[in-house]
Amino acid sequence: ALAIMQSLPKSRTKDLATKGISLHLCISGDGDRDAQAAWDLVSGIDDTGIRTELQLECPAAQNSDILTRWAVKHPDAAIQWMLSLPAGQTKDLALGRICQGMYYDNPQAAWYLASVIGDEGIRTQAKRFVAWEWFKRDRAAASKWLQSLPVGQSKDLALDSISYGLTMSERQAAFDMGSGIGDTGLRTKAMVVAALAWAVHDPAAASQWMQSLPAGQTKDAAASGISWSMAGIDPQAAMNMAKGIADTGIRTEAQKKVAGIQRTAKAQLLPKTPLPRPKIVSPPSHPASAPHPGPTRPGPLKSNFLAEITSKTASAPSSQPRRESIASLRPWEKPVSH
Repeated sequence: ALAIMQSLPKSRTKDLATKGISLHLCISGDGDRDAQAAWDLVSGIDDTGIRTELQLECPAAQNSDILTRWAVKHPDAAIQWMLSLPAGQTKDLALGRICQGMYYDNPQAAWYLASVIGDEGIRTQAKRFVAWEWFKRDRAAASKWLQSLPVGQSKDLALDSISYGLTMSERQAAFDMGSGIGDTGLRTKAMVVAALAWAVHDPAAASQWMQSLPAGQTKDAAASGISWSMAGIDPQAAMNMAKGIADTGIRTEAQKKVAGIQRTAKAQLLPKTPLPRPKIVSPPSHPASAPHPGPTRPGPLKSNFLAEITSKTASAPSSQPRRESIASLRPWEKPVSH
């Protein structure tokens, strides 16, 4: 494959062939040798769009893009290449990828690099990634590092990332981690999400735990998360729990969330398409000169029909006019109500 690609003249076809080979080396390559080979191949692509896509985006699986794999094996070379880039989003994206490659062997350096990314969104994503992955790999070292961080936005971001990651398996630990966040809004959000995840997994245990908490913001946040989880199952109980929250802000947000879940559930029960309108059939038009046709009869009348009716009326035993119940009348003889 390499021989065929190298024999091609410079063109988009050659660049696309290089892309395919480099992706193969990146995904199924053999560690150090193929990570460097993949990066060298990508660096030689003439098409700027293809080259940038492979260097900075993730075309395959998470942590399998070429820059991340290169940073795993050659962090110093990756950093030197990143430093050669002009300031801007391209450089920030490169830094984010390098952080993902360095976190395993040098998480503290990866955290530092993530902290100097200029773009706020890329910086936040990179720092959250490093904090959670470090905690998963070495909980003791990561916990010690967390304690060494000064109080502020960076520490809150790390705590929030770890709290969110723990909601999938350790709900109590997730809530405790979230409760240590300094920023009030971020702390409340983290505790609500942890309580919600706990209530979805084990509603009885979550409710019992929430009731055991002392009155305060922590208990209010737990009640908010549990009320969200109950909204689709027992709307009235969920709203009652939300109304019982002491903190005004948390209570208002919980009531809005529960009401929104209820509206969504009701909307899903409605028919997806409107019912068809009945068709209104207009009577046939007739020329002005033509006489309007009379009503159609159920069938042709017998020639002696009038005589039979007269004889039956004359032979009636009573002189009172005959009365028949409406139920005994034939359909076309029943009176029409308007």
